[in-house]
Amino acid sequence: MKKSLIALAVLAAAGVASAQSTVTLYGVADVWFGQTGAGVGAAHLTQTRVNSGGVNGSRWGLKGTEDLGGGLKANFVLEQGFNIDDGSASSALAFHRQAFVGVSGGFGSVNLGRQYSAYDSLRGATNNTYDSAVATTGATWGNGIADYTSRVNNAIRYDSPSFGGVTASVMVGLGEDKTAIADASQNTSLNIQYAAGPVLVGLAYQDQKTVAVVDNTTYTLLAGSYDFGVAKLVAGYNKAKFGPASDSEYQLGVNFPVGA
Repeated sequence: MKKSLIALAVLAAAGVASAQSTVTLYGVADVWFGQTGAGVGAAHLTQTRVNSGGVNGSRWGLKGTEDLGGGLKANFVLEQGFNIDDGSASSALAFHRQAFVGVSGGFGSVNLGRQYSAYDSLRGATNNTYDSAVATTGATWGNGIADYTSRVNNAIRYDSPSFGGVTASVMVGLGEDKTAIADASQNTSLNIQYAAGPVLVGLAYQDQKTVAVVDNTTYTLLAGSYDFGVAKLVAGYNKAKFGPASDSEYQLGVNFPVGA
């Protein structure tokens, strides 16, 4: 009898927990068929292939929330990339795209783990041809000074609530690679955005310190978008600096929706 009562109590507790929490399975399955070529002259080779990630990287993930009461929620995200053409993982790390847990409430949210930088949040929201494999900013802006690190390990990130359309984010990624002669690497980023109706405009900054490298790499982005309904105009200016070297980077684009 005691065992039965205990079992019923466990089931009741599980029912309460499931009613207060949600877990969502999500993902993208992106496959393409086509022909690629490389080399010149007699060394030129072409290959007809089926491959993964033509527009967006294929991935699957789990995200969930747990109501803690008092307006607080616990949140988590676990996301892994994969290659849909052969079923293999795109990284040896289990959840290399995102892996974080945090808490949110009226104060905003605080998350800890591997996550996107605060700079990336504005960069992705204002990228030409949206934030995907067909966006040209990553390839173009990385030709001089290397492009920014989008996902950061060992990171602590805070996102504020909206104050009349104004939000702010700050993140610090703490390196675990300190040596006897060099401090650990560190990645610090922040952004402030205004979003209301069709308008989005923001300023973002990222500072990347690499172990055993004297100079930091910094990125300062001013970008925005305006949604006309039939089309969205996006534009941005970024200043990348590494020691005495600097790059001035611009982008301008128009997105025309072809579906809902």
